[in-house]
Amino acid sequence: MKKLFFAVITGMMALGAMTQGGKFTATGAFKGLGDSAIVVVVDPMTQKPVTQQTIAVTDDKVDVTFDLKQAGTMFVARLDNGRPDYNVMLSIPAIPGENVVFSGEGYDLTLGGSQLYEDLEVARKTIEQPKNAIGEFMNSLQMQMAMGVPQDQLMKKYEEEYPVLYKALTDAVLSYVEANPDKTTSAILLSELEQDTELMEATAAKLSKDVQESAAADLYKGILAAAKKEREEEARQEGLAGNPAPDFTLMDINGKPLALSSLRGKWVVIDFWGSWCGWCIK
Repeated sequence: MKKLFFAVITGMMALGAMTQGGKFTATGAFKGLGDSAIVVVVDPMTQKPVTQQTIAVTDDKVDVTFDLKQAGTMFVARLDNGRPDYNVMLSIPAIPGENVVFSGEGYDLTLGGSQLYEDLEVARKTIEQPKNAIGEFMNSLQMQMAMGVPQDQLMKKYEEEYPVLYKALTDAVLSYVEANPDKTTSAILLSELEQDTELMEATAAKLSKDVQESAAADLYKGILAAAKKEREEEARQEGLAGNPAPDFTLMDINGKPLALSSLRGKWVVIDFWGSWCGWCIK
């Protein structure tokens, strides 16, 4: 729970997906983008960019096309002096072979375009209230943190209130998926269960064969594959406990090589930051 809290506040078992590549087109308008934006498609398993474009923006309008080998999540963020402004950002599932038309501002986003995205807009409405409640709650915690509210106080608030909010979202997702096992949109909504991959996997097994083999299924399958890899790595790390850490060398803030072994005998705290993590960069 703590790991999730700090990941969100300060910083998203392979089942044999059938890769269905193709062009993905996104057009629309999102208020506040300014005169330039960065558009990135992120792999659901690695959470790293698979492709990206920096685009000029006129009247908040976006028009991009990507060749995708598998489904991912497209992020569009305003550029401020060459740096992404994560306060003005939108995210949309990017499905090969589909085209999405969008419009919005802040958390208010409307989708359309191909039939898949028309259906997805209807599906999103069924989980909109609990999902927005989570977004508003997390934003309030960020604001309180910026105002200097003690971290332990925020942590207590999170542990008391977040599980209730997430349970409401989970129930809404399950209700939709179980009622629509033959709709591709169910495969997309399953991504909302990423904090409970066992539940995600069990629910995915109820989807129709066609949906499980659809391009959109890459979204939840990537999350399951990442979770499996993480579990395997945790098991491996347990076997390393109490042994010397593997040596490595990286550049320090002055551009000079610094080896971990050079600090032997001293207390060392290592903080790993992801280059793809918006909050880390910020």
